[in-house]
Amino acid sequence: MTINLDKKGLIKDVTSLVIAIIGILLLLFAVYQLYKVIVNGDSEIAKKTLNIIETKINYLEEGQTGKFPIIGPKEWYLVGWGKENIERPDKCYFDSCICICKGYKPEDCQGRYGFCRKVDVKDVKILEGNFEIKEPKGVPTGGGGNMPVVGYEYVAPKAIKFPENLIELQVKKTKEILEIGYTK
Repeated sequence: MTINLDKKGLIKDVTSLVIAIIGILLLLFAVYQLYKVIVNGDSEIAKKTLNIIETKINYLEEGQTGKFPIIGPKEWYLVGWGKENIERPDKCYFDSCICICKGYKPEDCQGRYGFCRKVDVKDVKILEGNFEIKEPKGVPTGGGGNMPVVGYEYVAPKAIKFPENLIELQVKKTKEILEIGYTK
């Protein structure tokens, strides 16, 4: 048995192989880019939304109130902490800050799904959050088996949960306090 190595045939096969490899690489690149858009889509929306809010706040003069429509990533939260609030995320360092995070707790803002911006006021107040989550605070003093747990104090965190449609944020800026509320 002899193998006939025709130069034209070999060049044609190598060319076809190179084109196939390039096609597969382009397909893999397109799939990767689509994956990045889907996975990082909410994070990018959160960053852009926070940048818009920060810009609007910076344009407000002391004592001025501003209203503006905004849409954020669905099921994410706008939260804020004053510089004297010891529960603020480490991302805020020693400053007051506002954050958009996947959750409403300080630890939710620490990871890659939390974005924070410094605000130059002493305290930040998020007014009338649009969700009711009862968060246990304190140490349980009972329970076990079918016995009820007692000794919990329930508090509703102050946060604005972004719906899938527009909301109107109302921001009031004074020398000491930044207040953020909303209407649907």
